[in-house]
Amino acid sequence: MSFDALTITGLVAAVLCAGFLVALINRDDAGGARPSRIRGTDKTDGSDCRS
Repeated sequence: MSFDALTITGLVAAVLCAGFLVALINRDDAGGARPSRIRGTDKTDGSDCRS
């Protein structure tokens, strides 16, 4: 293949891979509300739990 064909093929492959990664990340975030992994984040008074 010529250089132009390889360049076009590489660009198409890069766009497809980027689209797949974006879709995978968006699918992971679409799970709804999840509990926080950090303890004590349900406090809304601004107090620090590290005392």
